Amino acid sequence: MTIPIQFSAEEYEFIKPLEKPTMGIFSQEEIDSIEKGLNTFKNITSEKITQCSHKEKVWITPKN
Repeated sequence: MTIPIQFSAEEYEFIKPLEKPTMGIFSQEEIDSIEKGLNTFKNITSEKITQCSHKEKVWITPKN
C-alpha cells in the first residue's frame, strides 16, 4: 500500500518501515475503515486535519 503525502511545511522526515505490515491481523472491516480514513484525508494537510480535529466534541467537551 502506498500513501501519497502532501506536505507544505519547511522540513519533514519520512520514516520507512523495516518490514511490510502483517495485514492478516486486521479484519476486513478494520482494513475498510483504515482505507476510508486514508481516502478521506489524502488531500488534506496535517495542519488542516489538526485544526479540524480540535473542533471535535472530544476536544472541546471538558472531562467531568
